[in-house]
Amino acid sequence: DADFRVESDTNTHMLFVDGTNNKIGVGTSSPASLMHLSDTAPVLSFTDTNSFTDVNDRFIVRAASNGGYIQWYDDSASATRSLMGFFDSEVVVNDDGNDRDFRVESDNLTSALFVNGADGVVTTGAAFTATGVVTANAGVVVDNFTLDGTTLALSSGDFTLDVAGDIILDADGGDLKFHDGGTHIGSIYNDSTNLAIYS
Repeated sequence: DADFRVESDTNTHMLFVDGTNNKIGVGTSSPASLMHLSDTAPVLSFTDTNSFTDVNDRFIVRAASNGGYIQWYDDSASATRSLMGFFDSEVVVNDDGNDRDFRVESDNLTSALFVNGADGVVTTGAAFTATGVVTANAGVVVDNFTLDGTTLALSSGDFTLDVAGDIILDADGGDLKFHDGGTHIGSIYNDSTNLAIYS
């Protein structure tokens, strides 16, 4: 049961092996886990000398205020790219706002969810299901639209239905009813032999 300590010019516990608790500390005399780095915004870097295009590039894990980052250091550009940020309040992908795509792969789809970094367009590789409210301020473009409910509501303004072909309304009840503020003002209905309009 013996500790091992390496001292640097300014750090008394640059490397410390806690013999009692079987833990290694870098910059700390009381490591709290098997490997514990302690510093101001500590950084852990990885370089794959076998597959990295530039051996000076680095894959980085860095601690930050109430969270941390997964980053990539591009030596040729002398720039650090933030791939993901993990914080107490949120998880952010592409935290530095670069033209970087985000893709989620499923069992049978290479792009089950895809965010295009260039234009911010989000696409799904299969049917999209939402159990809550979906807000799209810039509009929604779909090939086929199915409403699994009873109401299509517009909070303000006009509603325009513009199609290249015909508009087909298939009401199994036989009536098309028009309301104004919830009050019925007229209907188009089928009386078996004629199409009638009444108010």
